[in-house]
Amino acid sequence: MWNAPSLRSLVREIYFSIYVENPAVDPAVDVENLLGWTAVIPPEPGLRTLYVWTNDDAGVSASVLERAPALRAVRNLRLEGPTSASLLSIPRRIESLNIVSLMRLTLPPLPHLQSLSITDPSVTIVAGSTYDHLQNLELWTATSSIEILTGLHRWAPALHTLSFPVDISISWEDIRVIVNPLQCLPPSVRVLRVCLPLALQLPFLGAIEVLHVVMDPLRHEDIHDVCELITPAAKKGSLKAVRLAGVTESQCLRKCIQDQGLGVRVEFGEVLGFSARK
Repeated sequence: MWNAPSLRSLVREIYFSIYVENPAVDPAVDVENLLGWTAVIPPEPGLRTLYVWTNDDAGVSASVLERAPALRAVRNLRLEGPTSASLLSIPRRIESLNIVSLMRLTLPPLPHLQSLSITDPSVTIVAGSTYDHLQNLELWTATSSIEILTGLHRWAPALHTLSFPVDISISWEDIRVIVNPLQCLPPSVRVLRVCLPLALQLPFLGAIEVLHVVMDPLRHEDIHDVCELITPAAKKGSLKAVRLAGVTESQCLRKCIQDQGLGVRVEFGEVLGFSARK
């Protein structure tokens, strides 16, 4: 890249992975040569996607990346490992943010944020903060849900899609961690993605229109629980579709819905990726 000026303006996505086998013994990675070329990427049109993963950073990687004017254009940012949170202050318009383990971060004001994925219990939302354009929220672990879910309807008033942990082996303790601060789903949420054990403990489905449920393929009797879960929401008139992952097509469930005249579309398929808005 140092000697390819014609290619610099074409760079739109960068994926960095810096791994030190034994951070306590190995010499420091030559971060300057590894990342320094990002500074020669033109600021316009700049980058759109930046993924950074490292197991040993101490802010060195961030200090090098901060020199790259092209990072100001980044809209999709994924930070994984002990990466300096200072990278969040560089882009002018972060629309999608993915935060993965080993970070301590207080989420800064991000006025353009539309999608937030969190796999870390150390991320906090400042009281009084508002993310008016946030439409998609993914919480991959129960421990990352406690503070995030408190006052969710206030700090994410336009939230459209809410995704909870989909591990069917989730413990009752983790279920309580999620359900307790969530007395009700925000009224703006229309799409809910969740595993069945957790779904059964939610107070009610609110205005959910599309429900994605991950089930245990060895427990076909859970189909009856699904019917009981969706019946109240369907009778209310809001629920339009249910997609079940992990089980084969069930005529029993279809018949249950038809017999009650619920008018809900039932689909069966694999576990869906959480990034796409449905």
